[in-house]
Amino acid sequence: MEVIAWDKLSDYIGKQLPAVIPIAGKKRLSIAVGKSARTLSLRIPYDGEDAGLASPYRELTYEITAVEGRRVLELATAAPELFHGFYLFAVLVAEHMEERGEEVLNAVRRAQQTFGQLLLKRTLMSEDRQTGLMGELCLLEGILQRWGKAGFSAWVGPAGERHDFRLGDSEIEVKSTTSAVRKHRINGAGQLEPSPGKTLYVLSFQFELAGMGGGQTLPDRIEAVRKLLMSDVEQKTSFDQHLKALGYHDADAELYLQPYQLRSQPMLVLVDKDCPKVTGDELGKAVCPTLLARISAVEYEVDLSGLGYLEGSKRFAEVLQGVAPLK
Repeated sequence: MEVIAWDKLSDYIGKQLPAVIPIAGKKRLSIAVGKSARTLSLRIPYDGEDAGLASPYRELTYEITAVEGRRVLELATAAPELFHGFYLFAVLVAEHMEERGEEVLNAVRRAQQTFGQLLLKRTLMSEDRQTGLMGELCLLEGILQRWGKAGFSAWVGPAGERHDFRLGDSEIEVKSTTSAVRKHRINGAGQLEPSPGKTLYVLSFQFELAGMGGGQTLPDRIEAVRKLLMSDVEQKTSFDQHLKALGYHDADAELYLQPYQLRSQPMLVLVDKDCPKVTGDELGKAVCPTLLARISAVEYEVDLSGLGYLEGSKRFAEVLQGVAPLK
């Protein structure tokens, strides 16, 4: 396969000379410069169906047309600033057809996939998910500092358990917010239901932006936990796998730039009759079974202001069994 070099093709474009330049090979492909160089296209002889030819891109069109009595699929762009990028795309399509023997649509789709992967944006965790993870790491760090690596097993949430932590007969559901009010999102009717034989608490964190020179970023907190696990390769590997499952990737660390600090002391709230909640039992009493069967998910917000025990209190220390100060 032999394709016109970009510098030569750009001469045609710069001089606004319409041209059809064949690509040497068996498939009779060609690159075409349109009238007044308004378009640049790849022409592919095509006798297939029209279905599946819609372009997923705004600046790239797919059209079946007739050229000198031949039916062709023409891939084209009318954006001059994208001509060079389109040229590279066209060459890749031609390579898939000429050198790998792929049929037209597969060649086009593979080229699309390659370019799409190249330009795929990193997907970062939302602010809510970041602060949620920071709260869990804050408690995990406190547990590890007090109990050593044995405390890592207390973090059961990433393993698919109903609640985030289990410490003896106590279960801890960690909730974090950046609001000035202790309002937290509850995901599902079962999130504030204790497991059999366990007592459930909500550990409420309030975070705020730390400004310049203070606080910790999410990567800072992650590295602090890693240092505490450094002597146990298996636990460190498990920790890293948990982070990936939660949506955090080390390659994105430089993009999590915002440092946070605690707005107030952490607060522990016993989930009992005085704690605002919606449970499966309560829904069963309030909604008839026929309608309840059609409800697949429940989300709601609770205000925990003024409830529970602040860090430093006797009850807080009793439940968290001497966990190191949370910061």
